[in-house]
Amino acid sequence: MGSTFSTIQIRNPHPEDPEHLKEQLCKYFEKKGLVVTTEQDAQFSYWMAFSDDGSWATMGSGSCDSSVANTDVEEIAKSLKTYCLLTSVWDSDFFEVKLFGSTVKSKDVIVGGDPYHEGERPEGNRKLWEPLFANNKTWEQLTGICNGSYTFAEDALCEIAQLFGVNPEKVTSNYDCSEEVSSCVPNVMNLYLKTAQRASVIKSKKSSSLKTVFNQVFGEGLAPLGFVKIKGRQPYFVRLIGDEILHVIAYSNESSQNPSYKEFDILGGVATVYRHHIALDNSPIDNTRWLIGNLDFYRKSNPFDSKETDNAMFRKLYSYAYKADDYESMLGAVQYSLKMTEEFMLPVLNEVVSLNSCIEYFSKYCLNLGVPSDLETFGNNNPNNMHSEGLLLVKTNTRKKRVNLFEILDNPDKYAKVLAELESRKAANRKLLSSYGLNV
Repeated sequence: MGSTFSTIQIRNPHPEDPEHLKEQLCKYFEKKGLVVTTEQDAQFSYWMAFSDDGSWATMGSGSCDSSVANTDVEEIAKSLKTYCLLTSVWDSDFFEVKLFGSTVKSKDVIVGGDPYHEGERPEGNRKLWEPLFANNKTWEQLTGICNGSYTFAEDALCEIAQLFGVNPEKVTSNYDCSEEVSSCVPNVMNLYLKTAQRASVIKSKKSSSLKTVFNQVFGEGLAPLGFVKIKGRQPYFVRLIGDEILHVIAYSNESSQNPSYKEFDILGGVATVYRHHIALDNSPIDNTRWLIGNLDFYRKSNPFDSKETDNAMFRKLYSYAYKADDYESMLGAVQYSLKMTEEFMLPVLNEVVSLNSCIEYFSKYCLNLGVPSDLETFGNNNPNNMHSEGLLLVKTNTRKKRVNLFEILDNPDKYAKVLAELESRKAANRKLLSSYGLNV
């Protein structure tokens, strides 16, 4: 068995002041519901090892859970307005370096070793990587390493680290998270975190249902982001983007094979006022053609992750279990599910802010955007079907290869008829959303 590990390389905007980077990371994690604590009370512990000139910091975890940082690398780069590299090795066979910057356009990846062969692997965007090189380092050196033959993939990764001015031994290190050990290592700092206590406490623990705890925990977590709990018995939180787009988050009960435990899942998705009917009077489980769980968000966002990583994420995100009739267990599960939602679901929803980005989201995550052939009923006889957002292609004049689409776009009468249908849907849905207590 070879080595499998991941570390994060953070470009330090203030090389002369390593403490400043640590302070900025603490502020970032605080927004995610984690606060600095002592080594003894830590739920998550990280080490940061700085390069000799302080220009890069390698962040990793020893025996501690590193999932919080590893799944947030892109958001860390955006929050700190810097560049991050997620460096990974799998079983010493192949390596991967993911680049994240402060914008979506600065995201890229390079790989080397098995299972890729020369000429088949992603080569990366030269313009994105070159500005990060140390003095006298070149793109040709980088591609040479990626296409090279190495017995151990971590050896190649160490050579790549030197191209950016990152100390190679830090990329592959696994420092102990304890103060006793790290205090003896030059340029290494520790970061100890725990989940922040919620501001309010449910008064009657014994009588608290999952719905009550979900509404409170997610209400406190999502309200600052613009989400509102709708009126009625269904557990939907909704955020309106303008007067056309909805971000929706809810939970659904799931079956458990262990009679001593109960399970639930968190579902989320996007809808527009141009679908025939926004069915928030239905239970979330009845809307799973357009609401998906955190596991689906992860998988569709990371289709090329290794089988080992995917299996680990499946165990982490498939559902959330808690002991039956145990309030503390239930509260912990709901708090954990919120943290996973913040890591995997919300970053995707946050990007869906226009009708064009809605089309991209539907195509990638859940819906087959088909265009109905019947311009009399528009498919409204099945209002919650998977094609119910397809007319967005007409609304945005998006010329994708879809049956009936060009015929509508190029026919003034049909085009006008579809636009009239869309305006009718919008008016009906706005009225419906008002009945849910939303300010539209």
